[in-house]
Amino acid sequence: MVGSTAAQHAAMDAAMIRFCWRGIYVEAEFGFFVLSALIGLLYGTYFFLLFLSACLLHELGHLCIMLLFHRRVQRVSLGSAGILIAPVPEYGAYSQDFLVYCAGPLVNLLLGAFAWSVGEITAAALHLGLGALNLLPYSKLDGGAVCRCLLEMLGISQDAAERCMQLLCGAVTLFLLLAVKIFSVKNVSIPAMTVYLELTELLPVFWTRCRSR
Repeated sequence: MVGSTAAQHAAMDAAMIRFCWRGIYVEAEFGFFVLSALIGLLYGTYFFLLFLSACLLHELGHLCIMLLFHRRVQRVSLGSAGILIAPVPEYGAYSQDFLVYCAGPLVNLLLGAFAWSVGEITAAALHLGLGALNLLPYSKLDGGAVCRCLLEMLGISQDAAERCMQLLCGAVTLFLLLAVKIFSVKNVSIPAMTVYLELTELLPVFWTRCRSR
């Protein structure tokens, strides 16, 4: 992502598999394999393949914009929140980074709208859900990178941006949990994911502060 943070370094340290291939850092967390296994077991092979194709199309959107701006891939991360492809940072390229990180969710939202129009409800729900989820402002999602780009474009310091992101993530998590309670939503998969993402936001910061003492 744009800008290196303590939380990101802590997440990298927690990677289960990590190697470098032609200058591209590839890392995989244990949570990625757990998520893949759960989806396959709970929803079957068809839904798993549909989910995998949605993720690959999402990342293809990122790659297309990177190629448009002649940006090279710096890191490929496989985590419990999905797959993340990050470009090599370039000083002052905030508008490019903004478009790169927006491209993936936009691809899912457009494909979801198209699938809905032709009656493919399962594919539509999957793409729309994936696109909406990735726009949430958590550091492991595209929405977090988009927010950081906007804050850096406004000239906000990295420390202040991190504090703003933590407050925003906490507010979003609380809002979704309240919405589930008020509207008696039975499908709690997205709120449950946001709680997990909130914990992954806070735990690396807590761990880093403990190590610095």
